[in-house]
Amino acid sequence: ADIGLDGVQLFTYVVAEQWEFTALCCAGMALNTIGTTVLELFMERPKIAMLNLLTMGVGGAVLEARACYETNIKSDALYGYKILEALESTMSFLVGSYALEISGHLEGYEMLSPFKLAIKWAGIATSLVCLSKLSYDLTMRSTFAFEMGEHLRAMLRELQGQALIIIFALSETMMLLGAIPFAFASRPYGVFVAVAFALALFLLTLACTTGKELLWSFQLAMMATYL
Repeated sequence: ADIGLDGVQLFTYVVAEQWEFTALCCAGMALNTIGTTVLELFMERPKIAMLNLLTMGVGGAVLEARACYETNIKSDALYGYKILEALESTMSFLVGSYALEISGHLEGYEMLSPFKLAIKWAGIATSLVCLSKLSYDLTMRSTFAFEMGEHLRAMLRELQGQALIIIFALSETMMLLGAIPFAFASRPYGVFVAVAFALALFLLTLACTTGKELLWSFQLAMMATYL
């Protein structure tokens, strides 16, 4: 759903001749397409790699998700797909939010029609779901896979603890919206800086929560909220 809405939003940017948003959306889709293709090539599955090229990464993700559903085990490849999709979602979230904020306030950015407004909000919502779901999956995986997460396991077996991961991820993602006024004030390059900042923050958080030497910043903050 998220990548489908990204495609619809890309079409609206092209029609409106908003080329900076078009470039960022294309970059996000290209990142996902190339990343998933390389992922499958490393796994020596050239046919699925070709499928990812033709479907912008969707085909391989669907096949991998189906295989994991049948075995009831999430594979490393599925996590790779989720991470690459989340990178695209980070870009589309900021671009959509920024486009929504300036519409009707700047020359060349007309007020959105009800349809375009609904598309923007739907895109933002699906990006939030994608990013919070990834945070949940990675936190659960690292907590139960490594000894350093042993002290959090009892809490995360309960629904309350699992809900806190989602709430924390949603709130942290929404805080990225604080970068939008700075992007607005530094047009036309501010939105590119904001997206680069968000991607760097995403990769830093990813490194802190998935490596074998785990820094546990995400889990500790979530535990403090729980307490």
